[in-house]
Amino acid sequence: AMDVVAGEFERTVETHRWATAPSSAARRQKERGVDGDEAGDGGDGSSSAPDPPYALLEHVPVAALTNGVLAALNDLRHCALPQLRQPLADELRACVERCAHALMRVEAQRFGGGRGGAEDPSVGSRSAFVGACKALADVAAPYLEGCYGRVFKGGEKLVDARGAVSGLRNSFVSSGLRG
Repeated sequence: AMDVVAGEFERTVETHRWATAPSSAARRQKERGVDGDEAGDGGDGSSSAPDPPYALLEHVPVAALTNGVLAALNDLRHCALPQLRQPLADELRACVERCAHALMRVEAQRFGGGRGGAEDPSVGSRSAFVGACKALADVAAPYLEGCYGRVFKGGEKLVDARGAVSGLRNSFVSSGLRG
């Protein structure tokens, strides 16, 4: 399932029209001081899993990726055999890493981060793309890692989401990606 989710993400980001949303539900929630983690537990901590962060609503490909991984984890929770803990953690890490690499390819091809940047993107388009990169690295990857830990208690330590997105983070630094 993770392979299918990563493949769909790759196809989506290659053809996605990067544009900033003028106003979003995520921004409205942020203005009210509510993040996805707080929204799901009714304020009393009774929820076993937080809702996905609202920041992902601004970045459709990253939100769809998160949705796909959550669907796979939801199916998995019914038969989470202990012997699958490490191999599935490796699968999740590989999925996140593959998606980070897809964004790095798009950056090189469409935004001139590599030698063959053919397009001259608008500032808004580049800003939306950088926002999606940061959403994957800073929001979605750690969130999915935490969700894995809810399926396999303590399993989040096996995923290493930070390592999975390190290449994307390094791309920010080396190419000067800024929103």
